Amino acid sequence: MVRAHGALWIHNPGGVVTGKSMRFQQFRNCTEQAALSGDETLRRVADWRTFSEQMSRITAEGRLMIYVGSPSTLGVRDDETDDEWLARALDELAPVLAIEPKPAIGFDATYGHPAAYPPWDRLGGAEGLIARVLRHLTDAGYQVVVEPAILARAAWMNEISGLVATEFWWGRMLKDGQDIRIPHYKPEWGEHLSPTEVRGPQMRMYTKRFDSLAEQRETLASPLAAGYDAVIYAGELTRTK
Repeated sequence: MVRAHGALWIHNPGGVVTGKSMRFQQFRNCTEQAALSGDETLRRVADWRTFSEQMSRITAEGRLMIYVGSPSTLGVRDDETDDEWLARALDELAPVLAIEPKPAIGFDATYGHPAAYPPWDRLGGAEGLIARVLRHLTDAGYQVVVEPAILARAAWMNEISGLVATEFWWGRMLKDGQDIRIPHYKPEWGEHLSPTEVRGPQMRMYTKRFDSLAEQRETLASPLAAGYDAVIYAGELTRTK
């Protein structure tokens, strides 16, 4: 959890597995693991009703971002219709969708995959399942941001979502244009948009540790002045002296 400028960032509340992609099914996986292990800490973490209630108190007072995995990890079951997949995707997000007022939602490794490459034949593209769930959330009033880039050919995503990226991706790939491949990326998918081409809100996420509050403020001054949201992912942010 990270608080910055009156906002709170909740990073993968259902947990992640080291070395693996951030899973869209993290809430369900956490619940199942808690039941199998009998671990009391996991049981308390997987109390999603309490989680939603606590997050609702936060959104009532200020801004909240919930960052979850990529919907691409949900996959498509045999003989599953588009409507059935969408219902399953929304069910996976149930603890987040129960929060009122609505939080912003961030998706890991989601940048407009095209449909012409397996396994993206139904998931990717402007009419694919990922586009459908993002549009559904946007139409429902959620602010959606994706990480770490938006493909230039994915004009549909640039219309409905914003961007969040760490200083690594922002500086070396988005801003300077270096040839660094984003996760699960194929070169034939083409270039990504520069920050000036992204139409939606943009969040710069800083993972470094700051030695002082003064250093933190100095670092954030530039992106804030440029109109970006700035989020601190690590560091001691509660110091008052």
